[in-house]
Amino acid sequence: SQACVLVLRALQSKDVRQLMPSAQWTQLCQKTTQQLTQCLQAAEHKNKAVHEKTVKALELCHYLIKTIHTQKLEVNLDTLRDALRSRNADGSLQKAGQLEDTYWGVMKLFGLQ
Repeated sequence: SQACVLVLRALQSKDVRQLMPSAQWTQLCQKTTQQLTQCLQAAEHKNKAVHEKTVKALELCHYLIKTIHTQKLEVNLDTLRDALRSRNADGSLQKAGQLEDTYWGVMKLFGLQ
């Protein structure tokens, strides 16, 4: 979860964004999307630590997707969307809570509710 927080802070930094050419920024967003997809596919909700890691990954997803849409970057989000959908395949994210609220906030960016 610390890695997601650090990446989120770096992506939010205007200094980092200004130092990177447009193509490199797009490539960073694509690579981050791929890493998040792998992280979400591998995570299980077995304990509180994993639960917190998933929340942080979802917070990073939210920022990344919003940035990609706002800046109209050419980044494929299909595999990330599919990985997120599979997190709720059993309907377990229907309750109220930080994980669930963060999950549905991200899915709303995809137009799914």
